[in-house]
Amino acid sequence: MYWNHRCSADWLAARKQYLTASQIGKLLPTTPTGRPRNIEPVFLEIWADKQACVTEDQIESRGAMARGHIFEKYAISEYNRHFPEATLYHWDDKIIFNDKGVAYSPDALNVEPLDGIEFPNIGATLLGEVKSYSAGQHYVLAKANKLQLAERWQIATALYVSPTIEQGNLILFNPDVAHQLFVHEYRRDELQSELEMIDEIAESYQSMTEDFQDYFNTISYDSWVTSDDIYQQERSNQLTERSCYEITD
Repeated sequence: MYWNHRCSADWLAARKQYLTASQIGKLLPTTPTGRPRNIEPVFLEIWADKQACVTEDQIESRGAMARGHIFEKYAISEYNRHFPEATLYHWDDKIIFNDKGVAYSPDALNVEPLDGIEFPNIGATLLGEVKSYSAGQHYVLAKANKLQLAERWQIATALYVSPTIEQGNLILFNPDVAHQLFVHEYRRDELQSELEMIDEIAESYQSMTEDFQDYFNTISYDSWVTSDDIYQQERSNQLTERSCYEITD
């Protein structure tokens, strides 16, 4: 099967204003194997990525990434069928942020989605984070110690941004296997150390980004050309060159 998905360019652009869960994972002081990280270059890399505009190849995804995004609403539907007392609603291409400059894009919350893209805390108490992995990974994560999973950082980030959320559920969904749905539940008190680490990372990031902005503002030169301008010019040049070789009667 060929999976293809296009997300919102406005959502991708809005995400560049904030520190997100995937970036926080790169800023942890140790790797998943326990080795210490040199964090400062990673701070710069993350900040630098936010200075770039959104490109077409970022909007469109294919293969496993697209499949995972498309499966989200079906995973949530299956979750609600098994847990009707805790109804979740699918949130797509939206951002919830706090005043520390940290944000997350929920897959599901127990409040209905709102119109728009960016929101402060909206009062949800339950979060759903969907992962649709390959068969092997699906079962490995289902059997693993939930407090050792890297995915817990995404849930912890949501809890950090939204203090009203009492619990985050990691929803593992693969419709191609015998056991399609597993759920790991995380209470706020179980992720206290992760919440403290995220707070430290957020404060460090804010401080370092101010330094980066000041430094690069003093040494950079403005340019009025964009990659889209260059692309269109090159396309025009190619069409002109091609017309020169056309054979006419």
